[in-house]
Amino acid sequence: MEIGYKNSERLVLLINDILDIEKIESGKMDFKMQPVELIPLIEQVIEANIAYGEQFGVKFKLNNDLNNV
Repeated sequence: MEIGYKNSERLVLLINDILDIEKIESGKMDFKMQPVELIPLIEQVIEANIAYGEQFGVKFKLNNDLNNV
């Protein structure tokens, strides 16, 4: 049951991605462009993927050298 549930979630995400691509291609997708602070976004992405990475022995490390540029 758990495998079936996870597979159905993946299929829903895949279908939604395909529908989004079709919207982009047809020009019907609205984009809200604005500046974004990069480091907090990267930290959020890392946090969201830590559990997935741990399954495969992958660790994420952010070297923030942007302050030195």
